Amino acid sequence: DEKRIPLVRFINLISENYRKGLKVSEYARLLHMSARSLSEMTHQLLNKTPSLMIQERIILEAERMLLYCDLNINQIGYRLGFDDPSCFVKYFRKHTGSSPSEFRKSIS
Repeated sequence: DEKRIPLVRFINLISENYRKGLKVSEYARLLHMSARSLSEMTHQLLNKTPSLMIQERIILEAERMLLYCDLNINQIGYRLGFDDPSCFVKYFRKHTGSSPSEFRKSIS
C-alpha cells in the first residue's frame, strides 16, 4: 500500500536516529513532508503520535540494554543519547512507571 511506504521509512529513520534526539519536525524534514502530515499519517495508520513512536523505540532499547548488557545505568543513558544520566532516569520512569534500577531488579 502506497500510504504505508512513508510510514515504513519513518520507522526505519527512528531505528537509525533515535539516539540522536531528533525532533518530530526533523524526521518530517528527512521524509520531505510537514510535521503535521507525519502526525496525520501515524495517527491514521497506527493511532499513535510520531513522538510516541520515538519514545517507544528509546524505551525498548533502554529495556533491552538493562536486560542484556552489563553497562551501568549512567552508561546506558549516555549510549541512548542523554547528556545527563538523571535525565535518562526521569525519562525512563515517566514512560515506564519505574526507574531503570527498579526495572533491572524486577527481571533478575
